[in-house]
Amino acid sequence: MFELMPFGSNHNFRNSDRDMFSLMDAFDKDFFRGGFDHALAGFKTDIIDNGDSFLIESELPGFSKENIQIDVNGDFLTIRAKSSLDKKEEEKKNFVHRERRYSSYERSFNIDGIDSDKVSAEYSDGILKITLPKIKEKELPKKSIEIK
Repeated sequence: MFELMPFGSNHNFRNSDRDMFSLMDAFDKDFFRGGFDHALAGFKTDIIDNGDSFLIESELPGFSKENIQIDVNGDFLTIRAKSSLDKKEEEKKNFVHRERRYSSYERSFNIDGIDSDKVSAEYSDGILKITLPKIKEKELPKKSIEIK
């Protein structure tokens, strides 16, 4: 039964040189240096400058489009993604180990200089793409002044 538990190769209990102290040290490294807290940090995002617009590409695998929310509030754009297993489906399954129950991510971006009325988004294959058109700077009229 322990073969089903997701400990990974670094946490092999059959290895005789592993003791309780080394297991606790591995837990410390995972928890405080990028293991567990990495999942809570948010989702990975690329921002691309296309000249007249920015493109935000965010990795949100496993989420349905209905569970992703994008809000613009003033000069901030916020992306929220939530997932959870259906209670009825949970009751039907006989779990031996469970890690995928509920996850929630939120990330905000400053969008000063963006035309928020023209922001658009699409979601496909776990990638959320948000197009942020830049506000076009108005060209001030030029004219020559005659000196009298």
